[in-house]
Amino acid sequence: GRVTGLIDFDSLVEAPRIVDVQNALGYVLMSAVLPWGAVVPGFMRGYCEVAPLSPTELRLIWPVMIDRLAWLLSNEIAGTHDNRRIFRILRVLHWLSKRRDKFETILMRIGDQQHQRKL
Repeated sequence: GRVTGLIDFDSLVEAPRIVDVQNALGYVLMSAVLPWGAVVPGFMRGYCEVAPLSPTELRLIWPVMIDRLAWLLSNEIAGTHDNRRIFRILRVLHWLSKRRDKFETILMRIGDQQHQRKL
């Protein structure tokens, strides 16, 4: 068979699926090398090919992702003090904060592509 997903039981929670999407994308961005501009559309297109997201879900990814990264940062500062991880989180937060409009435009374009495929 073909692997179509991965379950990370450490992060298993009952929540809207955008929580999983933004969580995975956040970790991808923290571990990826620049340019992230190609990572976001590639990740989101791949995800949406398997599990299309509604326009509302797509619009909520950015704020939920910022919230999650801020939570990760505060836990890291209060907990292990891993400076490399703190830097990676801050780098992603900075990148996202400077590109909100572009990030959301990419997500809406992917949503439009999903809609066109249905027609």
